[in-house]
Amino acid sequence: MNSYFLSFFYNDSLDWKLEKSSRFIWVCDLVTDTNNRSEGYGEKPLSNIHKWTNENKYGRVALSSGLQGTDALRFYANKMGYDKVSYILKTTLK
Repeated sequence: MNSYFLSFFYNDSLDWKLEKSSRFIWVCDLVTDTNNRSEGYGEKPLSNIHKWTNENKYGRVALSSGLQGTDALRFYANKMGYDKVSYILKTTLK
């Protein structure tokens, strides 16, 4: 299938520790089908998000990736220029 669903979150008020500006875009769950990896399906929407982010003067993009996604982490770091700067933690409430 040659399509994707794109949803992202932006915020004007949350503070980033050690950052001067709090404006950023958050990408959650960018997933490419295993049969279609290394064909640009991840790079294209992420590049479009980078473009939109710059055009709207946000200047920073953050994303989350599953712990098991070592290939995804390599892609984000090596191809897209991301640095691992934190962990995201969660809990299930009763």
